[in-house]
Amino acid sequence: MDAGTFDLVKALGAERGRSLAVVERTGRQGEMTPLHVHPEDELVHVVEGALTLFVSEEPVRLEAGDAFLAPRAIPHTLGVESRAVRYLSATVARSATRYEDFLRAVAVPSDASSWEESGDASRLAAIASPNGIEVLGEPGAVSVTRRVEG
Repeated sequence: MDAGTFDLVKALGAERGRSLAVVERTGRQGEMTPLHVHPEDELVHVVEGALTLFVSEEPVRLEAGDAFLAPRAIPHTLGVESRAVRYLSATVARSATRYEDFLRAVAVPSDASSWEESGDASRLAAIASPNGIEVLGEPGAVSVTRRVEG
């Protein structure tokens, strides 16, 4: 398993400005996405390794073969638990291209010591907004149960 890669697998059904975006991602141990929320459900399926989804007060650990549906409008993040993990993620996106841009941006952890000083927060906000994704916190921030209206 080659850690740290990202591929857009499919973008289906671009009718009416919405596509089903299915992506495959390989991440390294300790990597974590920023805390974020979006207006569509997101299905995560682990192919190899293990990760933890933080979508409520109880983290959900997923191992190879496991899947979980992160509900729309609920803040969430995920962290890689095993040496490496390969997983699929599927959601409806207004722009598959901009969704791919967002996933590529969160796939590479910042080397900067400060999330705000690195510019990652504002850069991700701009990339995420075309798909209604709101970045709520830096990698490592953990979700709490709260529904975001929208």
